[in-house]
Order: sequence, then C-alpha cells, then structure tokens
Amino acid sequence: MMGVVLYGPPASGKSTVTTALGQLDPRFVLVRKLKAGDCRGTEYDFVTVEELARLRAAGRLLSETRRYGNTYAIDRHQVSGLITAGHVPVVHLGNIADLRRLTEAGPWMTVLLWIPR
Repeated sequence: MMGVVLYGPPASGKSTVTTALGQLDPRFVLVRKLKAGDCRGTEYDFVTVEELARLRAAGRLLSETRRYGNTYAIDRHQVSGLITAGHVPVVHLGNIADLRRLTEAGPWMTVLLWIPR
C-alpha cells in the first residue's frame, strides 16, 4: 500500500480525519498538494505555473487537476520521500478522475467520507 486516500466533497471531514490519524499515530502525514494559482489555503505548497510545468515534463506528477482557476497536483517525489521515511502518506481528493489517476500509480487504501446535506 502506498498510503491512504481520503475521498469526499468539501467539508466532508478529510482534514479532521487526517488530524485525528496523526494524533493516533504520527506516521500518518498529509501529502501537501502543489498549488499553482492563488495563494490561499494552508494545506498546499505554492508553486508557479512554470515550476509545475517543469515537474509535469519530468514525470513527477501523480495527479493533476484544474479547479477554481487553480491547478492542484501531487508530487511523486513527496509521496516517495514520505514512504522512505517510514510515514504513511494521506492524500485528500474530491473527484473520481483524480482518484483513478492516483490509484493507477500503485495501491492506495481509499476511504469515502460523506456527509449528507
């Protein structure tokens, strides 16, 4: 297993569950997505469009999506580094296309989080 994917819509509890997992066992670590676009948010590593293009060309992006005028990506090297260091990477995703792209790269334990409106 490469790590854990918490899949669900916004406000379904992905960050809350990740915090709880980390408190139970510090090996669980959030994979900070790369974000090109506006610099809002606390769970991202902000990069330029050019830097993201270089990473894409080098084959380093496990997943990439465009939403809300921004581009979000998961860096293969960050995930590998966490695994090598003995951590369990935790990824937050909100759509099926990203989930499929990520799981093509290897086996992930996928957990659906859902909150009825």
